Amino acid sequence: MRSRLNGFAPAIMLAIACWGGRAGAAEPIRLESALVTAIVVEAPAHSEGPILEWQVHEGQLVRLDDTLALVDASQLKLELQVAEIDLEKARHEAQSPLQVELSQKRLALAEQELKRATDKVGRVGAVVSEAEVSRLQLARDEADLQLRHARHVHDGKLLEVRRLETQRTLAQMAIARCRVPAILDGEVTHLLKQRGEWVRPGDPVAKLTRTDRMRIEGLLPLAAIAEQSLTGRPVKFVTDATGQPQLYQGVVTYLHRDISALQGRVRVWAEVENRERALRPGMKGQLEIAVESERR
Repeated sequence: MRSRLNGFAPAIMLAIACWGGRAGAAEPIRLESALVTAIVVEAPAHSEGPILEWQVHEGQLVRLDDTLALVDASQLKLELQVAEIDLEKARHEAQSPLQVELSQKRLALAEQELKRATDKVGRVGAVVSEAEVSRLQLARDEADLQLRHARHVHDGKLLEVRRLETQRTLAQMAIARCRVPAILDGEVTHLLKQRGEWVRPGDPVAKLTRTDRMRIEGLLPLAAIAEQSLTGRPVKFVTDATGQPQLYQGVVTYLHRDISALQGRVRVWAEVENRERALRPGMKGQLEIAVESERR
């Protein structure tokens, strides 16, 4: 491996030299033998029920949010139909404020009768008793209260429409959760459930291996990290496993707290971009980790 790295193309060696030899930059940490490993995740189910059908197969490449499988949603679809019928009925009732309109007309009539009676009071020859005026005032007040009640009932119908709209949305969301989506771009490596098998929310149903990013693993001497925080530091990974040297960039993602039993070293993980999909698990190469320059 070392002999092949020594024969790397000048352009890649120049890039590494410039990266490690920037003005004021400290010497990078080098791992001569780092291993490429896959980033594997498990796609979970989001609803309860039997697997209705698989829409992918093992070895298939998928994109983020592609449908992997469908959980049976027949009962949820019936519940959605009921919710839509209830909503349609509530909207019809809310769009026909007949009681409000009738109460408005009754109030207008009561106010007119009261006004005619009060206008007659004091006129010569007019006979309007106080009892009649009081009766008309009471009729006007009753009509006003009936209008308020009709408006209150109508407002309640409008709120019922909103409640049923929310209920319909919840039913739609429940159906949408019956779809098991891909949670990243990658390759389907293992289907964990069979068609017809019962799943619950959170149950893993498929394993996906990420293809646009790869993990680089290596062992660092404890002395190299004694006074530094390497998480998030830039890295460069060079490998000639494909037949010619290739350079990949990324960052340190994890530094294990446990010290390896092998020569007191610490395991480090980095992730690098793999847009060309050339990196594959099992490849080896050289990993360089940029470190912060010493403060003067």
